[in-house]
Amino acid sequence: MRTEFTPAATALSSPQTKEMRADKARETALAFEAAFVAEMLSHAGFEKALASDSGVGGEAMTGFLVEALAGKILERGGFGVAELIMRRLSNEAENVD
Repeated sequence: MRTEFTPAATALSSPQTKEMRADKARETALAFEAAFVAEMLSHAGFEKALASDSGVGGEAMTGFLVEALAGKILERGGFGVAELIMRRLSNEAENVD
């Protein structure tokens, strides 16, 4: 017998209150969106642009700056990825309950 493993559904079925699950889903979704935005900025060349003419120390620190900028973008509303993830997780939670 093959059992399909769904990590989100498994995590949501643990004995927690709905509020705790919603908080965890929000935290996870926002963390994912922050990482997603940081990766997009890096692939768009933002990290290389910051590192140019900054020396070895500046190159080492640009990743932190990109992450901080991604956090600021999220504070201003982000791209909506976290909201989509939270909707999906809440739908799975309703199906588990």
